[in-house]
Amino acid sequence: MISVHRVAPIRGAVDVDLIQLGGIGVVGPGANGYMRALLVELLTREGAPLRVIMSRNELNRLFEGGFDDAMTSAFSSRLLVTELLEDAIEHLELALSVSDAEKADRMPADPAATYWIATPGPDDDVVLPLLRGSSLNGVMFGDWQHGPTYVIDTAGVVTNAARTISETVTMATIDEALAHLRA
Repeated sequence: MISVHRVAPIRGAVDVDLIQLGGIGVVGPGANGYMRALLVELLTREGAPLRVIMSRNELNRLFEGGFDDAMTSAFSSRLLVTELLEDAIEHLELALSVSDAEKADRMPADPAATYWIATPGPDDDVVLPLLRGSSLNGVMFGDWQHGPTYVIDTAGVVTNAARTISETVTMATIDEALAHLRA
């Protein structure tokens, strides 16, 4: 017999409108909660195809080991987890060069929106060219000097350059996010 349990909804809608071409930075005590809710939204969203790329470091940061290999496999059509940031960069460089070649041959490129969750740190000089001139949606942990950086507090209130953005963003605890992904 299969047991079915109801999962309490993650409150509110995840604000993907913060994400801009060229990337954004996310910092503050609510950054992990926002990123977990964003990842749940992207992995479970109905409709248009999309892809999320992130390294195991970010996945462990968000789920402290709770997002296991079985779950990674279950979401493999939408989620690519690389071992290192460098592996994600190599994958994206190859994907973008193939996409450019397809455009040159007038072949349709993959219509899937791609979201890249990363912690570039001192490697932002390598990350930036990938985000500029492409349709990648970069969501970076840390200060993003090449675009807006949003500070998210524990209540989900977003500020940028000392001003409050009009709304709060959705947040998810590890347990809430895992429950939604398993449901």
